[in-house]
Amino acid sequence: MSFQGDRCAEEGSRVLLVEGKDDCHVVRGLLRSRKIERTFGIFACESYEGLLSRANALVLAPTELQTLGLVLDANLVGPAARWQAIRDKLKRHDYDFPRSLPTEGAVVPGKSHTPRLGVWVMPDNHSKGSVEDFCLQLIDEKDLDVVREAVQLGKDRKVAQFKRVHKSKALVHTYLAWQDEPGKPMGQNIAGGRLPSDTPTAMSFVQWLARLFELETSRDEETSHA
Repeated sequence: MSFQGDRCAEEGSRVLLVEGKDDCHVVRGLLRSRKIERTFGIFACESYEGLLSRANALVLAPTELQTLGLVLDANLVGPAARWQAIRDKLKRHDYDFPRSLPTEGAVVPGKSHTPRLGVWVMPDNHSKGSVEDFCLQLIDEKDLDVVREAVQLGKDRKVAQFKRVHKSKALVHTYLAWQDEPGKPMGQNIAGGRLPSDTPTAMSFVQWLARLFELETSRDEETSHA
């Protein structure tokens, strides 16, 4: 089954749960950019707590769920704390979780009564941050230096009023505001090539999705980070 729509509330036997709609659009943009057919639904849970609750409910439900993926932000607590929270939430379901979250993303086999489970903690499974930090890793470092200088100038002149916790969001959206057709969301900028999809972080994430959902990729995709 191929999913082609723009909804972020899709269900089925293969589902990726994400925290919010930005995450949903980023995933779709990456796969479109890499020309990979999406054969799983994406459901935006609107919060970290909502994602954990829905994941637990889906694993418990007597459905035909075969594969369940989770994409969540590390934020300030870090990937290790998020990984432990997932293990604590789902430990009753007899998953054989590795002690630490693999840097390439986790794919945990299911059993007769549980779906295969995948976990990716944004931005890269080892850094604190969010989906915005993931997108910052897609920007050329020289360009990003200019954006940082501009945003810092805004702070120094007291024009930029964002809180420190939102700095990554301010940086990525400043960069996108400078591109052709400013105002488009992150996912559309990835699909349109304004945010490259061939950086190491992007390729690692795509390969995790491909392993988890058994997506058909080109040989270049398979060998680029072998």
